[in-house]
Amino acid sequence: MFNILIIIFMKKRNLFMLPCIAAVAIATSVAKKTFETNACKYKSLLIQNVEALSTQESTTKEYTCYSTITEKDGCQVRYCQTCTYVPGTDTWYALSNKCKK
Repeated sequence: MFNILIIIFMKKRNLFMLPCIAAVAIATSVAKKTFETNACKYKSLLIQNVEALSTQESTTKEYTCYSTITEKDGCQVRYCQTCTYVPGTDTWYALSNKCKK
């Protein structure tokens, strides 16, 4: 009698587990499909973010400078060799150049 009860219990347990296994399989399949769809959608965004982070922003600017300068009180001019302002002014014959800083 005890064996018959165990067999009946096992059959009921199997009948309960079968729908559970099916539900887990369906949920896994739906989740996988959803993840794959979203992964493709955001893949290009991820690549754009990586490219944006990998490129360096250029902070160098071009300035007009002069190689030949003369002293003049109260004036400053950008000197080409250092690309910084120094006291003085450009000479009348000095050609302007460009320096980067």
